[in-house]
Amino acid sequence: MSTYKGIRGFTVNPFSSNPSPLNEGQLWYNSTTGKFLASVASTLGGWSTGGTLNTGRSRITSAGTQTSAIAFGGDPSTNKSEQYNGTAWNVAPTMGSPIQRTGGAGESSTDAIAFGGDPTTAATEVFNGTWTAGNAMNTARFSLAGSGTTTSALAYGGSVPPATAASEIYNGSTWTSGPSMSSAREELGGAGNANSSALAFGGSPADFVKATETYNGSWTTSPASLNTGRSQLAGCGTNTSALAFGGSPQASAGSAVESWNGSSWTSVSSMFLKVSRLAGTGSSTAALGCGGYTESGTNSNVTQEYNSPAVIATDLTTT
Repeated sequence: MSTYKGIRGFTVNPFSSNPSPLNEGQLWYNSTTGKFLASVASTLGGWSTGGTLNTGRSRITSAGTQTSAIAFGGDPSTNKSEQYNGTAWNVAPTMGSPIQRTGGAGESSTDAIAFGGDPTTAATEVFNGTWTAGNAMNTARFSLAGSGTTTSALAYGGSVPPATAASEIYNGSTWTSGPSMSSAREELGGAGNANSSALAFGGSPADFVKATETYNGSWTTSPASLNTGRSQLAGCGTNTSALAFGGSPQASAGSAVESWNGSSWTSVSSMFLKVSRLAGTGSSTAALGCGGYTESGTNSNVTQEYNSPAVIATDLTTT
């Protein structure tokens, strides 16, 4: 009778419990359960409906994670903010001034920073349960991208007007001028978890930009571009593992979603609602998109949550 060792040339490793984390393609024997198992990619994943925003709006900004987020500002111009607990949005303290198209960064529903915005401003506001004024940016702008945390943030691109390539670095107290991007752009998407690393993609004024730039102390244009050129999109994650979703033109980009692995973009599960001018936060495997401008021309209060397919253990034992 043929054996696995005879066919493959090596034995199956025994474990008293399933390995963690699982990597696709693993094969092992669980000595506790007496079963042979393999790790395979689950087909589960994609976009689902989350809690509804209390105030529908576009040109909104968010920060945090899929289960602990804050959304703030937006069009029509407002100083409202809302906190998300993974299930529902709750009204939070208002910002100091009405603002839209602002940049943002932060790690949770109680830890966020807003900078720049429309009407054209250099103002900074910091949230730790309430909004307080921080030190202003060096250059007033709107429609910019932001990433990082309240103590290590990066602001890049935007409109002064016109579109700018300038970036600024925040250390938790003050803003300093950083290296310029390779090209000026506004209404772009961004990702990153500190002021030393970021990813910029999409935008305008060129016709629905596809270009991607990475930042690790200086900006470098990647040879890999978005599959779908767009502006007014959302992004989240890091400069090596990010998600880009939504955007304009809505007919081709409003529901398009792409995943970045550090070197290339891959199309993944589409959003169920076509929307631009939305907010995005979270990670490349657990993302949150909220608000935005719908294809029918209305401001949205819909929340869309993304979870990537997982690697799971499958029982190979036959009886």
